[in-house]
Amino acid sequence: MVSKILRGFLGVSLGFIFLYLALRRVEWNNFYGIFSRSTFCLAGATGIFILIGLFFKGLRIAWIAQGSPARLAVYTQGVVLGLGVNSFVPLRAGEAAKIFYLAKGAGIGFLRAGLLVAMERILDFFSLGILMLAAIFTNGILFHLWLERIGARSLVPVALIFWLFLLLALTVASCAIIITKNVFNLRERFKKHQQSLQNTFREILREFRDRFGASLGFSLMAWACDTAFIYSLANVFHLSMSIEKILFLQMVLSLAYVSSVSPGALGIYELLGSWTMKNMGIADDQSMAFLLTAHALTYVIMFLGAALVATRIGWSFNFKGD
Repeated sequence: MVSKILRGFLGVSLGFIFLYLALRRVEWNNFYGIFSRSTFCLAGATGIFILIGLFFKGLRIAWIAQGSPARLAVYTQGVVLGLGVNSFVPLRAGEAAKIFYLAKGAGIGFLRAGLLVAMERILDFFSLGILMLAAIFTNGILFHLWLERIGARSLVPVALIFWLFLLLALTVASCAIIITKNVFNLRERFKKHQQSLQNTFREILREFRDRFGASLGFSLMAWACDTAFIYSLANVFHLSMSIEKILFLQMVLSLAYVSSVSPGALGIYELLGSWTMKNMGIADDQSMAFLLTAHALTYVIMFLGAALVATRIGWSFNFKGD
């Protein structure tokens, strides 16, 4: 518990450090001027693509679970709750919240819910790989400049490596304690249910194999919606960015989320995004106004969505699925 609290504190602290590094070169007079020329209503309207993306993510996990869109509302609510918690709580706590919600709300049990979330991450891995290949293939020179930027000799890469190493060491230490001390009698519990666990695991893997194609399609649609959100918001801010550059920026921002260094990629989202957009020839003030708006919209939508789901279940979790 102490190590988890420490890792959470370090993650939040690192996020604010990255945010400071991203904001320190912003000329605030120009920054506010950019917002005055932009239409807030249009910027908010671009959030529709985030909502459509959430729908496809819910459809994806529903398809993995049962091969049909039945009970789509329950699975989508689980996705929204998980993403909302991940946006504000460190240590990927949203994954645990999603598993708990699906286990209770969909009545599928904790093992199946946990494996469903693992299958989601596999699909995200494939989708991100496809996005990276497309982005790098269409932006070879930009990719080279970006690598030089993040590999430049500065305190940021050194600090990042240090904190990531410390987080990894704490994680390994926690796992070692759990294994050596046999916390919660996990060994006995696993042996007792070993055969049942193996059968369930094989069944889910077989279902996932049969439903992989359609599930990957829904996953790619969700990622396409995220890219459409970035593209439409860039147009609101009158940024001259081709679709190839949008793909590359989306790749970088996605990697920031995947890193899970801080809750909701706080700080790392703005820092990596501003570095990338500077290599695209966009001024720091413009890029930061765009990135802060994009991140803020995501935070607001995830918070409201998670709050609605939490209100619906009343935090009691004594409910039945739709």
